[in-house]
Amino acid sequence: MLNYIASICLVFLGIMLKYSSQDGYSPLKKYWFLFVIAGSGSLIYKLFQLL
Repeated sequence: MLNYIASICLVFLGIMLKYSSQDGYSPLKKYWFLFVIAGSGSLIYKLFQLL
């Protein structure tokens, strides 16, 4: 169960990075797409393992 939560958190973090307006996240802002891809890929992989 914790694996699914971690994957969802990665996707959420990527979306937050894209739309954040704070300067603290500026260095990571260009990597938002990688967080979304890693989180959704991990989530899809774990869902296919259930089948």
